[in-house]
Amino acid sequence: DLTAIVGYSRLSDAVLAVFKEHGGFEPTVYYKSGEYKENYDEQGNLVYAVTTFPTYAGNVGETIISRAASADLGGDALILSENGIFGIVMKQNINTSERYMHERSQLINKILRKTNLRNAVGFVYRGRYYLSVGDGTVYLADSRYKSSLSGDMDNSFNYEWWVLDNIPATAFAEIDGDLYFGTADGSLCVFDEEYADRLYHKSGPGEVSVSSTEGYFIFSSTAKELNEHTLVPGARIEINASDDIYFKVCEANVRDGVLQIEPAVLEKLYEGNVVYFDNVGISGINTGTPYVISSIDRGECTVTLEGASPSISDGIIVVKKIAKAQYYVREVLPADNLFSISEYPDSENIPVYSYLGITASAFTVTVEERRDVEAVWKSGVMSFGTITEAKSLLAMTISARASYRGVLHFGYSTKYGSSEHYAQGVESLDFTDFSFEGFALDNDFQSAHTVKCYERNFNYIQFYFRSESGEATVHDLVATYKINKRFKGVR
Repeated sequence: DLTAIVGYSRLSDAVLAVFKEHGGFEPTVYYKSGEYKENYDEQGNLVYAVTTFPTYAGNVGETIISRAASADLGGDALILSENGIFGIVMKQNINTSERYMHERSQLINKILRKTNLRNAVGFVYRGRYYLSVGDGTVYLADSRYKSSLSGDMDNSFNYEWWVLDNIPATAFAEIDGDLYFGTADGSLCVFDEEYADRLYHKSGPGEVSVSSTEGYFIFSSTAKELNEHTLVPGARIEINASDDIYFKVCEANVRDGVLQIEPAVLEKLYEGNVVYFDNVGISGINTGTPYVISSIDRGECTVTLEGASPSISDGIIVVKKIAKAQYYVREVLPADNLFSISEYPDSENIPVYSYLGITASAFTVTVEERRDVEAVWKSGVMSFGTITEAKSLLAMTISARASYRGVLHFGYSTKYGSSEHYAQGVESLDFTDFSFEGFALDNDFQSAHTVKCYERNFNYIQFYFRSESGEATVHDLVATYKINKRFKGVR
């Protein structure tokens, strides 16, 4: 009892592993199991039963650094230590219960060892282990994808790892079959089928109102949630209104008890629509009163109102209430703190209107900030089988699986340097001079795309794929190259 317990892990053979801090000469792990024993007399009668929980010390060389990161991935009991992620395995010998730690994170250990892991959290969802390390990065291991690397112990393996960024998870949970995560600011987020991150920014009460400038909303300078990053054309916007918000449909003239309306505008009106009027003049129509359109003569371009027979008048303004909550930002005038909305991303402005001179303000708006998820894949650093001869890349050909759509960019990187420099791995390469070629996956056939390349006399090369719109996948990659000449030695 010289050191504190730092975590637990339930093993596959009904044994509980109890991990303790490093310190002194005390073991870092104890194993606790349960035994039930019945005792009988000579006549076969049960005399008493005893349940015991024997505990014995182990020595696995690692201990837990974050108790919230332990998880079971398809029978592989994972723990997070200061040296990476390890799986607890039993020795392949039925005569002993000795256990070992096998490394599972060799591919990302260089990064993990530079990261503060004390507040890391782990979670298993649908055969995948998610590890959030607290800086917005989540490392993901899929139980289906394992690799054997140099230095692995016999009968051991490492996982392939995916890196997800912009995920500030402090906790994970599965709710109704979906994976959620919580953040330090109290937000609850969910992974869904869309390939875009979304944040929602809500204005405060009174920060947005209908502008006296026809067709626009105005937002105050105190609306900190509405800025050049969130209030952009095409962004989805939800209007949460307790006030009635109106928009101008058109101007109309009254003749023979009916409204005369321009043909282009008449397409926006239907029988049964409820309309209101402003600037009514001597027409006999009341402002603030709802009127129902009883009939429309599209040949004569006239509208009849139910129960009304207005007098001759010109320039009557026809308005309607905004009927739904979901719209799109259409235009933004930041210098004047104005913006307009539309029903669809590419449709015309909805001309919101200060009805009867009243600028409605008892509402808030919620704007969706949307960022497409970018997926990046990098190959290993390749020498094409020889490090003693220079190569030239002549062309690259890739083919895409037909069932996936999106835009895919691909390219490569090379760099000259000493063998020690390249031995440092991927991080030593310079990606600032990547040459990307894009193509669209927009039909129902598997497509192939070839680009000519003129990269000469390289030793090592790395290939790179990037998808930032929708779904895209690579079925094949073929690199055409030639070997030039043997590198000369140094005297």
